[in-house]
Amino acid sequence: MKELKIITLILSIFFFTSDLKASANQSKPLWKQVSELTCKGEFRMDCANGDCTKGDSTALWKIDFLNNSVIYMNHDFKEKIHSKIHKFYDIINKSSNTIHFGTRMMSFEIDFLKNLKDGIPSVVLGVTMYEEYMDINSTYFKCFPS
Repeated sequence: MKELKIITLILSIFFFTSDLKASANQSKPLWKQVSELTCKGEFRMDCANGDCTKGDSTALWKIDFLNNSVIYMNHDFKEKIHSKIHKFYDIINKSSNTIHFGTRMMSFEIDFLKNLKDGIPSVVLGVTMYEEYMDINSTYFKCFPS
């Protein structure tokens, strides 16, 4: 009976502290708060030579902060994260969390989140320059701690 109480106490501690770990902290980089994210594409925008179209996204990515990689789960491909940049603006309690990989940038919006488990809105922006015009594409994701 005593063992059951101890086990119940330990499980209660894990249960109640798991939400505390998932609270968004603006002053800390996102990658110091979670080691990995699973990101599902919601939609994408493609702009070529000034004409833009909106479409569905089937992207499913894993962002592995510990190993500095972006893993494309529905393709057999991964890219290295070249840089991670965090900036905290304490006067307005807002932050910027971006990663750079390949020729793209991914930004994570945690400013209005109480809990990271609720899903982190993010966007990936890519630009291809041509002689006379440029293509811009952006994919919008919802990311969850893995």
